[in-house]
Amino acid sequence: MVDCLIFNNEKDENFKIKSKELRRENLNIMKRSESPKKDRSEFIFALISIISGIIVLIILLYVFLIHPSEKAVGERFVTDELTFYTPIYQFHFKPITLFVIFSLIFLTFGLEACRTKLATEIPFFLKKIIFLLFFISIFILSYELILNFSFWVGTYILTSGEKPIDILSYLMNPVSSVPRNFNFITKLYSLFLFFCLYGAYFFHDIILKKDNNSKIL
Repeated sequence: MVDCLIFNNEKDENFKIKSKELRRENLNIMKRSESPKKDRSEFIFALISIISGIIVLIILLYVFLIHPSEKAVGERFVTDELTFYTPIYQFHFKPITLFVIFSLIFLTFGLEACRTKLATEIPFFLKKIIFLLFFISIFILSYELILNFSFWVGTYILTSGEKPIDILSYLMNPVSSVPRNFNFITKLYSLFLFFCLYGAYFFHDIILKKDNNSKIL
């Protein structure tokens, strides 16, 4: 009777060991099959990120060359309007709008291009710290974005629309003597906020996949 129990226990242990080995083999096969796709997709993400970064630099050079000086911080980014002609419609953009769009593409696609390195080379606890920092930044930037947008709309109402809404500026910090342009600062905060939102999602996704892989093993 005792021999039978020992034999059954040994069979159960062997079965558990073999099932774990099979799981690891299946996981390795999945990783090997996905690695070429990941390499290809990460290359595309990196290429898009680099192109967007170059466009951001071109916008910065254009703005600073056309307007070497400004009365308010960011005013040079909202003074001009860039027009793009298409057979369907004429698209009008302020330089700050294009700057924010391509900066967001540069940052988010850059993160995706580094997904494998960030997932494998950064320690697990550090990933959690980065995720929490992104999460805290979301709270701070949300407050700043709402505050600036509220002041922007309030200033436009108080001035009865006498000045164009894009050139309105304010001076909230008594230490600084230079006002800040509402349009520029509000859109800049929106850029930081949406990047932090994506960054929090990105690292949360990496952390979840790490937990799921550890459960499989």
